[in-house]
Amino acid sequence: MKAWLFRQAMASERKRAGLTVQRRQLSFGSMTYLDSGAAARAGAGAPKRREVLLLLHGACADHSSWLRFARALGPRRRLLLPDLPGHGESASAPEMDLGIAAQAERLIEWLGSLGLSRLHLVGNSMGGALALRLAQQRPQWVQSLILINAAGAESRRSELRAHVEQGHKHPMIEVDSLADYRAMLDWGMAKKPWLPRFVMQILLEHKRQRRNIERRLLADLKRDQDQRAGLASIRAPTLILWGGLDRVLHVADADLLASAIPGSRKHVFADLGHVPMVEAPDLVAAHCREFLREISP
Repeated sequence: MKAWLFRQAMASERKRAGLTVQRRQLSFGSMTYLDSGAAARAGAGAPKRREVLLLLHGACADHSSWLRFARALGPRRRLLLPDLPGHGESASAPEMDLGIAAQAERLIEWLGSLGLSRLHLVGNSMGGALALRLAQQRPQWVQSLILINAAGAESRRSELRAHVEQGHKHPMIEVDSLADYRAMLDWGMAKKPWLPRFVMQILLEHKRQRRNIERRLLADLKRDQDQRAGLASIRAPTLILWGGLDRVLHVADADLLASAIPGSRKHVFADLGHVPMVEAPDLVAAHCREFLREISP
């Protein structure tokens, strides 16, 4: 019963954001994603062509990271929220490379299957590193770049990295109890949304089931997550947003990105953590809407 209630709550969040679940079979397996354009295509008459925002979640997360942010952005643009391979309900196989280069190629294949070659990229954490990779690899595709606590440009050791290098267990991966789950939330967020105990228990069980793939994911990311070498080549208008209380990635990384990407702008939310779009979706969406209005009125 509780699992059913949880699924219904998630379905309600998707509906309120105007998003529907879609699946597409590709060379690497199935890709699951949410699309705010599906309802328009299903209606009568030809749908109005809208700009596309692609929202890329972080490591060990899925599309649900963006649901309330997507609702706050509003219906003006078409939103795509994929479960990146190895996450959520998309394909996941023991031999699958989950590094940035391999994921970028899968995204390029998926976007091609949708007939999309012009879009705005929004990425958080690992999704930010992936957005940086795509902006370098397919610059003609990228209308703008919004980086929210983005990985791929480490300038200073974060509190999380220091904690793990000192020999402690990884608090974002080695999660065995509700106390561990609450600690994981403390590492990730300065302003945590309230979650009922039964929801945390469901999420904890899911987290336990994913432990092996998440360990492999971190190992793959170590190989090619660093995107610093190509930052100066990025020409897309770029907005850098960061939570000043981020414990996962150091806020100094925002300064590195701002200095390396030509013409970029930066804003730090002093009281937010690693996932500002979860902690303060309305506030972060307002900054993104203003940026998008300026570059694409």
